[in-house]
Amino acid sequence: MSEPKWLTADQQIVWRAFLRSGSALMARLDSELQERHGLSLAQYEILAHLSETPGGTLRMNELADQATFSRSRLTHLVDGLVRAKLVTRRKCDQDRRGTNAAITKAGLRKIAEAAPAHVEGVRRHFIDALRPATQRAMAKDLGEVLVRLGRQPWEGA
Repeated sequence: MSEPKWLTADQQIVWRAFLRSGSALMARLDSELQERHGLSLAQYEILAHLSETPGGTLRMNELADQATFSRSRLTHLVDGLVRAKLVTRRKCDQDRRGTNAAITKAGLRKIAEAAPAHVEGVRRHFIDALRPATQRAMAKDLGEVLVRLGRQPWEGA
């Protein structure tokens, strides 16, 4: 077995800064959403994906592919959103074995209420800290990371 190609000191700094800042940012955004709107960041993400989809409905497996968490966690989160009457589950018309998640009118109201504060938090804690050239470079480079991981990069990256 060959010796691993160790990270340089500068690469180690970048890696650890990415981990720490990403974790701290997600925790802060989650806390702000919980405090102001009673939603976790993960619940907000599900509602956002559904609200941006024509008809407000996605197959559970498609929603899992778009989300940033595992399929089992998605099921648990959707269960909570169903209990809160923000999402419903429906049988898939094209495949009776599949299940769709659909945002409700209450879910649309909730995401509309929470979105301005969430976007303000993203801007204040993240976007405003980065120069425009850095934002463009990050979009491109993090898109490449997603491609290497077999995931679709965000449109426009």
